[in-house]
Amino acid sequence: MIQSDKIRDVLSRPDERGRCFTGLEIAAIAGVASSLAGVGMSIIGASQQADAQREAGEVAYQQALIRNQQAQAEAKRLEDKANADQAASQRQAIEEKRKATLLAGRAQAVMAASGAGVDTNILDGILAEGEYGFDTALYEGDTRAQSSRYDAKLRRWEGETGVTQGAYRKASLNAQADSTLTSGIIKGGLQLGSIASKYGGPSPAVASGSVASGGVDDSGWGMTDWSKYT
Repeated sequence: MIQSDKIRDVLSRPDERGRCFTGLEIAAIAGVASSLAGVGMSIIGASQQADAQREAGEVAYQQALIRNQQAQAEAKRLEDKANADQAASQRQAIEEKRKATLLAGRAQAVMAASGAGVDTNILDGILAEGEYGFDTALYEGDTRAQSSRYDAKLRRWEGETGVTQGAYRKASLNAQADSTLTSGIIKGGLQLGSIASKYGGPSPAVASGSVASGGVDDSGWGMTDWSKYT
């Protein structure tokens, strides 16, 4: 509306020869200009919407990449923890067996020194306890490591799946953006066709047959003689 008012204001001013556009001419020109501006704004709006959709897709994909990096880092931490747990359990298992061996040796020495003879059942029991401690430590370490490695695999899978979903999301929004822009251009083309149909024919005066000398003709837009303004 503001643009139309400005156009009318400019066109209503006389030129250096004192000649002005007629009211019909001003109205037609203003109408065409306003319609063309509307077409332009429609296409610009579609382009901006398409850009926003593409940006949303890119943001979704980049966020998925960041989450994947975080997931991979967490998976690496869990894998390191699994290795550390296994190493610690192996050291503990060796320590359990070492203690049992030392205890059995001491018991054997004490029994031998007492003169009562060595009771092998006692020694076997001590060594068996050491073996049990050895196996238990390894089992507990392996169990903790297995749990950590499972969690690590899950984190990696979640991160990689997120990237795949992010890529699909980006592709989907890009397709939507293409559709939005195409629809906007088609709509603009239809509007241009409508404008051409509305303003491209002869003026009402020509249609009624009232063509005066130097007045309305049927060329171009159907306005009055434009040569008087040149």
